[in-house]
Amino acid sequence: MKKIIYFISVVFFASCYSPRYVYSPAAHNVPMFHHKGEAKLGVNASLNFFGNKRASLLYAEPPKNKSAGADIQGAYALSEKWSLQASVFYRKERNSGGAGFTVADSNQLNYTRILIETGLGYTKKLKTDGSLLLQIFAGMGFGKFTIHEQSYASSNPATTRFHNSNVVKAYVQPALIFYNQKHMHAALSQRLSVLYYTKIKTDYSNTELSDYYLDDLAQGPVLFWEPAFVNNFSFKKLPGVMLEYQLGFSLLLNHKFVDARSFNLSAGFVIDPGKLKKHKN
Repeated sequence: MKKIIYFISVVFFASCYSPRYVYSPAAHNVPMFHHKGEAKLGVNASLNFFGNKRASLLYAEPPKNKSAGADIQGAYALSEKWSLQASVFYRKERNSGGAGFTVADSNQLNYTRILIETGLGYTKKLKTDGSLLLQIFAGMGFGKFTIHEQSYASSNPATTRFHNSNVVKAYVQPALIFYNQKHMHAALSQRLSVLYYTKIKTDYSNTELSDYYLDDLAQGPVLFWEPAFVNNFSFKKLPGVMLEYQLGFSLLLNHKFVDARSFNLSAGFVIDPGKLKKHKN
C-alpha cells in the first residue's frame, strides 16, 4: 500500500510541474564559402515542435504553448580560409501548467530571449576539388533572457513572478561541409555552447528557485552540446539565392539539472549579395 501511495504521489506532482526553461537552441550559422569576398545574409524562421501543443485541459480555453522566433545571420570570407560571422537570435515562448489532478499549477510562463553573437572561423579543404570542407568557428554572444510567470489558480488571486538575467555565451562550432556543384550543399555541424547567467533579478523565493532548478544559474556555467544538420539549395536561374533548412538538437552536459528546450527546426533564405549583383549586371 505504501508503494502505491508513493507512486501516486510521484505521478501527481510530476503531472503538476511546469518547467521554467532557461535556454532554447539557436539555428547554426554555417557559411559555405569557397573564395575570398563571398558573403552571406540569411533569415530563418525557427520553432520548437515540442513547445506548440495545447496545455492543461483544466483551462476553460487551454492556451497554446509556443516556442518560435527568428535567426538573422551574416558572414563574410576574409580569405579562402578565414571568415567572420554574426548572428541575432530572438525567441518568444510560452508554456503552461501540466494536466494535473488539481488547478494548483495553473501557471502561464512567457519568455523573451535575445542574443547577439560574433565569431571567427577557419576553413580547410579536405578534398582538392573543394567538395568536402572542414570548418571551425569560435565566438562570443551577449544578450538577455526573461521569464514572466502568471498564476491563475482558482483558490488564490492571480499572482506574478519574474526571473531576468543577462547571458554571456561562448561557443565552438566545427562542421563538415559537403559541397555539390549541382546547387545543393549540406553540413553536419556541432556546437559546444557555454552560458553564463549574470545580473540575475527575480522575485522567486529561495524555495521556488530550488524547486524550479533556477538556484544554481549564478553559481557557474551551463554547458550544451548541439548537433545539427544543415541543407540548402541554390537556384540555377538566380545565383546568389538559396533556400535553407536545418534540424538541430540541444543536450545538457551539466551535472546539475536545468530545464531547457532540446529541439530546433529552422527554414529560410540565404543571399550572397555579390553573386546576386553579378547576376543582375
